[in-house]
Order: sequence, then structure tokens, then C-alpha cells
Amino acid sequence: MTFSLGLLSGCGDDESKREAIANVKKVMAMRKQAIETKDIELYKSLFLTDYDDGKSKYRQQMEYMQSVFDRFEKVEFTYQKSMVDLTMNTARMVGKISYKPFGAKIAHDQEIAIFRRIDGKWYFSGGVKIGLF
Repeated sequence: MTFSLGLLSGCGDDESKREAIANVKKVMAMRKQAIETKDIELYKSLFLTDYDDGKSKYRQQMEYMQSVFDRFEKVEFTYQKSMVDLTMNTARMVGKISYKPFGAKIAHDQEIAIFRRIDGKWYFSGGVKIGLF
């Protein structure tokens, strides 16, 4: 997937802005891989353990995705190209996502994924949609 550069301001000195955006995009690509290969450990590794966006916490995110993996033989995950807004150690990506589980209708929604950089690595810290099917 390719993404446009969004609003950029003040990224950490040890990571260039372009590199930071590329690393956020890698997290999204790894999410796609984790969903499509039903790899819950990879999926878990992409989220902060203190993930809490006011609607769900880390545990709810992981339980939901495990239930998706258990219910469906195969799930395709897509996300639209989106701008990445980067400020210091946080990033935001707004875009449309869709899940296409084998044996169920396609679920679409808009998502505002929030990322945070901890010790040079990017993680989801909020905004990941759950409960679509």
C-alpha cells in the first residue's frame, strides 16, 4: 500500500519524518498480514498493552480479533490509501477499512487509527474499529 504524506511537524531526531511515516505504514501492512494469516501473536505485537481509546481497551481488541479468527476460515482485510498526520511521537491515519470474511458479507467502516512511538517502534494506541460483524 502507498500513502500520501500528511501534515508533518516535529518528529524525533533519531527518526526522519519520511522514515516515521514509512514505519507507520509498515504497522498497517503487518496488521493486514496478521489478520489474513490469523496470527494473533503478530496482531497483539502491533498494539500498546495500555491501548485505550475510550471505546475499547487492549483486552477487548484482542478478544474481538481472536473471535473473528475462530469464527471465519479466512478473512481478507483491506484499507484505503490515506494520509498520515505526524506530530512528535504520535501519528494519525484516517481511512476506510473493510473485512471480507469467508462465509459472511463484507463489513466496511471508516477508521481513525492512532499510533504512538515508544522506544523507536510504532504501535496502535487508539482508534482501531472492532465489532463490524
